[in-house]
Amino acid sequence: MTVTVDDFRNAFPEFAAVPDSAVTGALDTAMMLWSQGKLGKFWSRVVMLSVAHRLAVRYNIANSLKTESMKGVDAGITSSQSASTSSLSITNANNALITGNDPFLADLGRTNYGLELLSLLELIMPHGYVVW
Repeated sequence: MTVTVDDFRNAFPEFAAVPDSAVTGALDTAMMLWSQGKLGKFWSRVVMLSVAHRLAVRYNIANSLKTESMKGVDAGITSSQSASTSSLSITNANNALITGNDPFLADLGRTNYGLELLSLLELIMPHGYVVW
């Protein structure tokens, strides 16, 4: 089983401006990292969310998100917000405060894609779930 660049772009059209080579490289890595045997029918979604997270961290996709009427990639809990007639400022809490000090969780907590991936993984394999 494989996930192609076209599969990824169909699922996540907001990454249309990201170079094909970057998507291909991220897909190649993600497909090696995630086990099809453990994830079953969720494997391709996990791979694509992993790639979307990595690319969202690397590339500025703000304009594409706006075009697709989607929220930004900044994740976390809003800790402060202020508005004036000409601007809006929002500050998100440090993700380490949300996800603890686990670097894997803190990394995925940086984007909405990563948070969706964490949520999906929790549904598939809850904490402490081990398969021999």
